[in-house]
Amino acid sequence: MLLIEAPLSENYVKYGTFGIGALVALLGSGLALAGVLANIDNQNRLAEEENEKSLLAARAALPPVLSSLYQKCSNAFEISDNQLEERRNEKMALRLLSELELSSNELKSLTECIKHADADTARWLSLIISHFQIAQARLNRHLLNSDLYADPPEDNYQSVAYRAVDWLEIKALVSHVFDFARTGKLPATELDTSKISLPIDNFGTGPTARCWDHTYENLMDHYDENGGTSSIGFQQRLLTNPLISNQPSA
Repeated sequence: MLLIEAPLSENYVKYGTFGIGALVALLGSGLALAGVLANIDNQNRLAEEENEKSLLAARAALPPVLSSLYQKCSNAFEISDNQLEERRNEKMALRLLSELELSSNELKSLTECIKHADADTARWLSLIISHFQIAQARLNRHLLNSDLYADPPEDNYQSVAYRAVDWLEIKALVSHVFDFARTGKLPATELDTSKISLPIDNFGTGPTARCWDHTYENLMDHYDENGGTSSIGFQQRLLTNPLISNQPSA
């Protein structure tokens, strides 16, 4: 209004008015944009807080789940290591196999953590599920199929050892994420292969113990030649080969 009423030429008044109008419009747009950005930032912050709370809730249920899986892997190793004897009793084999099932609660707890954890931790947790299910399917097949053991006993021992060591590998994967479950500490980028070991009470007995040195050395060579011991390495091997190890499926 001051510009319009000022003793200036008509052009000055006209263009000055347009300029002030443009500045007001820009100021209004800037304030609106700042409001939108602030709203987006607030929504992102709320989403991050919600994700963190969801992860804490999911992680709270994870320690007992991992303990259960660890024990199931121990039992599965014993079953797999002694399958040449246990497969003779089909009823017992079916009972033992039913006790190794991954429960819906265990699966739900793992998948909830996978949803909200960082990418690498989520990959480690998903590897536990994948490896467990594959090893379980293989154990079911070999424990209930009477046609898979036509080879001499020495060859049987090596075949059994290759399959039994899969369960020791899964135990190591479970151990790898225990600290994350208890304290939230992110798992190391590489699996500690020293955790892949025979149970103390099994050392020196059973087919796997008889072939342990060769089996373990072969597994380490397989890691070195096929992506290492990172979560990505484990995932790539799983995608390129439906078996956990590089041993023949039979």
